[in-house]
Amino acid sequence: AIVLEIVFIIIATSKANQGELYKYPITINFLK
Repeated sequence: AIVLEIVFIIIATSKANQGELYKYPITINFLK
């Protein structure tokens, strides 16, 4: 699960750098 978190964060970061918003529910649920 932790590895998936890191992967989603990397994808979200790369997309954010491209000016796109990327939501990853797993991390959102993890932060709650």
